Amino acid sequence: GGAYLIERNRGCDDEYKLSNETTSLNNAIEKHTKEECKNLSSTSLRNTCYAYLAENKNDPSICESVVNTQDSAASKEMQESCYRYLAMKNLDSKICENINNSDLKKGCVFEATPISIEKCNMISDTLQKDGCIQNLAFEKRDIKICDLTTSSQHKYCISSYATRTKNCEIVKSGTLYPGLYDLCLINTGQKTQ
Repeated sequence: GGAYLIERNRGCDDEYKLSNETTSLNNAIEKHTKEECKNLSSTSLRNTCYAYLAENKNDPSICESVVNTQDSAASKEMQESCYRYLAMKNLDSKICENINNSDLKKGCVFEATPISIEKCNMISDTLQKDGCIQNLAFEKRDIKICDLTTSSQHKYCISSYATRTKNCEIVKSGTLYPGLYDLCLINTGQKTQ
């Protein structure tokens, strides 16, 4: 019975320690200062704090504070994720230059580049390319962009565009794809089945 109590108490101590570390991390994040992050007890917590702080302040320079630990691959990944997130959030591919891994850097630059037909054309997978074109049509509010999708995805692009813009009238007289008007009305809640 004694061994069980020791193990049980050790579990409580670990839980208490974890709870205190989480509280310290939350306090540091709430205070929004690098100094608060620096004072955390473990490197892992400090790195997490710096990453959150960089995101909250929208400041890529804070990502530099994420340092190598015993698990340097994980900390490097966290640092690169920090840069990548801010690059995408700000659509600023220059932030990606801080990433050393060339594949991750390329992905970051792609994701941080504003959507355009040129960007969509860089995608080799046909379905993903069509999805990119569909998003571009919606973002630019131009249904004609759907004409750039493959024939198998054209109907879906037009239907999705009409639904997302809540403009079912644009597919009302469409003889190209009968039934899209009713589908759009149902999907936008303007008509029940």
